[in-house]
Amino acid sequence: MIAAPVGEPAGPWTSGWSYGARHEGGLVFTTAMPSTEYHALLRAKVDARSDLVCTTHPLNYRAGTWEMLRIASKDVGPNDKVMVIRATIHGDEISGAMSILNYFDELVGYAHQRSLKLVLYPLGNPSGFDHRLRYNVDHHMGEGNNDFLRYVMDDGSIESDLGPGRPSTPWTIANDAALGIDLPEESRVMLELVQRDPLSQVVAAFDWHQDLVTDLPMCAYHYAFGDLARYGEIAARISEVVPLLAGYDMAGGFGEQIDDQGSVVPHTDGVAVRSDANGFIVRHDGSFSDFYQHIGATHSVATETTGATPMELACLVNWIWFTGVVDLLTSA
Repeated sequence: MIAAPVGEPAGPWTSGWSYGARHEGGLVFTTAMPSTEYHALLRAKVDARSDLVCTTHPLNYRAGTWEMLRIASKDVGPNDKVMVIRATIHGDEISGAMSILNYFDELVGYAHQRSLKLVLYPLGNPSGFDHRLRYNVDHHMGEGNNDFLRYVMDDGSIESDLGPGRPSTPWTIANDAALGIDLPEESRVMLELVQRDPLSQVVAAFDWHQDLVTDLPMCAYHYAFGDLARYGEIAARISEVVPLLAGYDMAGGFGEQIDDQGSVVPHTDGVAVRSDANGFIVRHDGSFSDFYQHIGATHSVATETTGATPMELACLVNWIWFTGVVDLLTSA
């Protein structure tokens, strides 16, 4: 079931909780654009500041070359705490990338004012973004482009998805040459970049998604780990904006296949994991967020809003998550 709709979404920003300047004036960017334009807009924002550095990394496909951007706080010291945000690894899920673009200065300012450093991967799949594809322009999904680790079972076999249980199972990174995993280009480059990041200093990681696989109505849900009760206030704030997906058996996004045009083929045989009353799902699936919780990040969350959720509200949900976790980190 889905929690009861909350009516007009005017209430939250009159309740005393700050949602940032982008909300008050409405979003500037609400629709997709060419990745080159998106990157140019972000570079201009970085160039206007003195506290960030931006690097570009080629993604080489049969159909051409695209760029992945990495934007990070300058001068990350050995004792600094770091938050990592990756958005739009599935190219048709644009709300994550739009969240970063619309809230960029607010995000950076909110973190830096609280002595928290950032590493941003704002557009994880630029070729898919350009072609409105979940996967890349070559229609090469490999074993999935949100592929970060594999579990090593007691009998030596390798598994990618343990569902909700057995989180202490030994694991290895997905680009370990001994595994021979077929990684799409965006996954291969992302893994290389992440392994150069100051992983021991990462205290929080976000993976910003948008559910375009299911036909669910407007709502939000979240993949997370550990003590979910600590996110109760964040979930309550989100519920003022969109309904939370409660008690739902979620299988969408797992075991997907694509056709010759790169479109996802519907399937009904995936292993489902049920969401709790606040829309939380615990799933050890070898993904970006699973990886960061395994390396010791205090918070590792993949956010989801459905395709039926208006872009302004989808971006607002990501902003609520961001500020909420920053507050948890800096108020302790």
